[in-house]
Amino acid sequence: PPRSTLFPYTTLFRSAAPQPLITAINIRGNTHVPIDRIGAVIRSQAGTPLDLKQVAADRASILALGYFTDVKTDIRPTPGGISLNYIVIENPVVSKLTFVGNSHVTSDILSALMDTTIGAVLNTNTLRDDVTKINSYYDKLGYIGTRHVSNIAIAADGGVQLNIQEGVTVTKIVVTGNSVIPTPAILGTMKTKPGTIFSQQTFGNDLQSVSKIYTDLGLNVSFDNNTGPDPNAPGTVDVAVCEVRVGAVEIAGNSKTKDYVIRRLLRVRPGELITEARLKRDYELINSTQYFKSVDLSTKPFGDKCGYVTLVWTVVEQRTGTASVGVSYGGGGQYGQGLSGNLGYSEANINGTGDGAQISLQRGLHVSDLSLAFNVPYVHRFKPDSVNFSVFNHVVSQQPYPVYKEAGNNPFFTITQQGGAVPANPGTVGGGASGPCSANGSPCTSQFALYSTRQAGVSVGFGHPIADYTRISFGGAATRLSQEFDASGFPQQFL
Repeated sequence: PPRSTLFPYTTLFRSAAPQPLITAINIRGNTHVPIDRIGAVIRSQAGTPLDLKQVAADRASILALGYFTDVKTDIRPTPGGISLNYIVIENPVVSKLTFVGNSHVTSDILSALMDTTIGAVLNTNTLRDDVTKINSYYDKLGYIGTRHVSNIAIAADGGVQLNIQEGVTVTKIVVTGNSVIPTPAILGTMKTKPGTIFSQQTFGNDLQSVSKIYTDLGLNVSFDNNTGPDPNAPGTVDVAVCEVRVGAVEIAGNSKTKDYVIRRLLRVRPGELITEARLKRDYELINSTQYFKSVDLSTKPFGDKCGYVTLVWTVVEQRTGTASVGVSYGGGGQYGQGLSGNLGYSEANINGTGDGAQISLQRGLHVSDLSLAFNVPYVHRFKPDSVNFSVFNHVVSQQPYPVYKEAGNNPFFTITQQGGAVPANPGTVGGGASGPCSANGSPCTSQFALYSTRQAGVSVGFGHPIADYTRISFGGAATRLSQEFDASGFPQQFL
């Protein structure tokens, strides 16, 4: 068959056409920006093949300098290759800086924040950084909630105008959570008002002023996290007051004293407002029991409920029981009481219930004493009605007592001194052991009286508080008293 029908297709192998060499690189259109500054970012080089991707990258690098509105490329054939030309269009020279809308920050301060200066070619990179500085400055002043440089206008003559929106204009202030201080009083102390530009710094000072109103009343206050501009309602400012209240009360450190004994003393209870005066009163009430070496108060958060705290009363217990043993000497001789011993025990916090009791015993040659007392400060566990009960029995038995001879010719004796000074030791003066007893003012030696007495009684008292520092008390007591003198050394009828 013919050759043409055997090989109907002819494959031609061609190599890609080589790119022309760059013989020259030129920069045109620049008036103020030095060529060296532009050439420093161009990566295409003379003597190398033309790379259109690199040319595009060079164009982007020149634009990134920020001095130019546009960059064009012009490629022209030359003997031996092509010339690569970058044609730049410079930004205008800044002739003036103008700020519109600023009232809280002067134009001089805003100009000082900027690196863009009059007389220099406008650099968009520098201007962008200047905008960031201005926005940041306003944020630091507390003017939040908006982008402060809202618009930039660049005129052909180089005038640069920055429109400033210093902050969000307050349209409404919503106060919530206040039950003690009325809303008008809170709004009256604030400088943030409808029609003003919101400033976080000013608003922070306002919150301190509100806190001071509460502090002056002895109260504490905090503010909820949503206090401030309402993101869902521009212009609305929320003041979410959290009056500090008791969420819970914890008792710590007590091992003997029952929790309820401490709790029933407290005046500040869950749900109530916390005041310094009432906390001080609670401290005094706990400390005055004398059950504890120390009493401390601390607080901790109560869940996530704003304003509510947990009061933690921490006590260190001490001994509340006292035992005593004693020996006393009441003098010797004829009329001395001699030695006596006494035992006593008191407990102010029986089994940690707050009830108290005491007992005392005394026994001597002529004296015998017994006393017993109970005190219950709370008849009911949480009702401060009190009751106290005591009994006593005091006995003096056959205690020698000096007698004196009555003046005159009579057989009578008396326990009343018949003139003269009382002798230092009546057992060694007077008529003497063998002499007669005479009315000379000295006690008789061989005659004396035996004094006996008994006092026994019981008392019951009740108390009921009618105010924090006032309690009404009432009760009754009964005492039986008997006493007698028996003659010793002479007939009873002559005493």
